[in-house]
Amino acid sequence: RTGQSWRLPDELRWEKAARGVDGRIFPWGDFFDAAWACVRGSHSGRPGPASVDSFSVDTSVYGVRGCAGNVRDWCDTVFTQGGPPIDRLRAIRWPEDQPPGMLQVLRGGSWFGLPEVPHVADRYRGAPVSRTDMLGFRLMRPLVEPTPA
Repeated sequence: RTGQSWRLPDELRWEKAARGVDGRIFPWGDFFDAAWACVRGSHSGRPGPASVDSFSVDTSVYGVRGCAGNVRDWCDTVFTQGGPPIDRLRAIRWPEDQPPGMLQVLRGGSWFGLPEVPHVADRYRGAPVSRTDMLGFRLMRPLVEPTPA
C-alpha cells in the first residue's frame, strides 16, 4: 500500500534496534523492574499480549518498543547453533546436540516469559509455521530508498 520496501529485520539489525550499541541488557539499560515490560506478573488481570504503548519504559534508544516483553519477534535469519557473536554471559544458547534444521530466529521477550529473563540478547528458534500469541513480527524499511542501478 505504501509503495515502500518493507521486510523482517535480520537478527543483528533486530538486536541493535533493541540494545543500542552499548550492549545494554534491556532496551532501557541494565536494571530490570517487572512493571517496565509486558512479562508474566507485570500487570493485573488476565496475562496476555498488550498494546505496544502499554509499557512505555520498554523502549530502546532508537525508539523501538516492546523488545523485552510482549511477543517474541520473527527475524529474517535462519537459526544456526553458534549464531552471531554476542556477549555469551548475557544470552541463552540452545544445546549444541539439537540440530536446527530450517528453523528461523526469534528474538525478544514475551508476555509469558519470566520477569527475570527478558534479556534482549536471548535468541530462540521456531518453525516458520508456528503460530501462538507469544510470537509476532515487526517490519523495517530503509530510511532512504536505494536508487536502481
